Order: sequence, then C-alpha cells, then structure tokens
Amino acid sequence: MTVRGSLGGSGWSPQQQGIALVLVTMVMFAAYDAISKYLARGYPIPELLWVRYVTHATLIVLLFGRRMRGDLIRTSRPVLQIVRASLLVAVSFLVMQGLRHIPLAETTAIIFLTPLLVTALSAPVLKK
Repeated sequence: MTVRGSLGGSGWSPQQQGIALVLVTMVMFAAYDAISKYLARGYPIPELLWVRYVTHATLIVLLFGRRMRGDLIRTSRPVLQIVRASLLVAVSFLVMQGLRHIPLAETTAIIFLTPLLVTALSAPVLKK
C-alpha cells in the first residue's frame, strides 16, 4: 500500500516525505505520552483508555464509515483481531501505569527499544 502525494506539492522526495512523517509521528507520540502522564495523575487509567479508544472508534466511523460500510468491521481473522486489540489496550494501560512511576524520558527510551526487540525476536519467533 502506498500513499502518493502525502506532502503534495512540497517538492520533497518520497524518502524525505517518509522521514518527515516519521519525525512528526515521533513528536505526536511524545506529546501523547506527556499528556497521558499529566492526566494519569488525576484520572483513573481505565477512564483515560476508554476516552482514547471511544474517540478513535468515533473518528474512524466518521471518516470511513460511509465509504466502507460493513467492510470497516469485517475481517477474515476475528480472533486474531481481538487478540491484537487486547494487546494494544494492555500496552496502553501498562505504559500509562509506568508513567506514574518513572520519568517521561525513561519511558520514551524504553518504548523506542521496541523495534530492536522486534528485530531480535523476529528470527526465533517468526522464523525470518
């Protein structure tokens, strides 16, 4: 799947566009974590997660519901999707819980180790 013209008219090469998008994403994740750390001091984490995922679901339905209709929720592997969604909720909960106990910088550093862990585990787990 490719996205053409993500930064349309910018004159940037696809590689520059990719780098820019990844950098913007990193800033957004850092902002999300900082906001989560601030909010977790005054609100229960399950409530924060509920707001997060209800907001996501609402935006997805509003943006894609008319065009995709039933295809928006239809999947050939529902059990795998449920496991994946459950892992995402668990990871979000654990990160927010961790943010209550350690500084934001350390949390972010640990999260950014994920690609290294995936690479290290890809050979034994995925046989790649």
